[in-house]
Amino acid sequence: MKLSTVSFSAAACVAVFVLTAAAVQDKPKDPKAKAPAAEQAMPEVKPGPEHAALAKEVGTWDATVTNTMGGAPEVSKATEVRKMVGGLWLVGDFSGEMGGKAFYGHGVNGYDQDKKKYVGTWVDTMSSSMMLTEGSYDEATKTMHCTGKFSMGGQEMTCSMTTQSKDADNQVFTMTMPGEGGAVMTALKIEYKRRK
Repeated sequence: MKLSTVSFSAAACVAVFVLTAAAVQDKPKDPKAKAPAAEQAMPEVKPGPEHAALAKEVGTWDATVTNTMGGAPEVSKATEVRKMVGGLWLVGDFSGEMGGKAFYGHGVNGYDQDKKKYVGTWVDTMSSSMMLTEGSYDEATKTMHCTGKFSMGGQEMTCSMTTQSKDADNQVFTMTMPGEGGAVMTALKIEYKRRK
């Protein structure tokens, strides 16, 4: 195709678009007609009590991490900074060490008012797979129970996670996974203490 033909085709397309847009703008609006979905006001989303529970976790938390995924327990120190976004999402930035190397993770957690479940995502520097989580909170035991799904070496994996609040400033996070022969193994335990 010659350049002049391409230029003419492009110019014709632009002209048709401009003329169509002008015709639509000049057309008088029917007051009874419904506005297109894009023009309708979005419903206002208001945080509920579940979001208020997440907001109680805002702050800087010092962490002691016990990693048993490699066999023998490996203990390291880390820090997680948590903040709320729009009153709906708890965003956490985790930094420490794993296997003698710098480790960074980023989590986003909220409460899905349609699903009636807590939901979240997790990404870190040890995987190119994003973990998606869903769960519920048990007020009686002050424990969040979640299930996470992610890919490891092309295989989909599932893990279970609990976060128990001992009090307002101390939490214990535990992650378990299926081990050999289907036995459940504790892969990770993190003890958090909020800085004052």
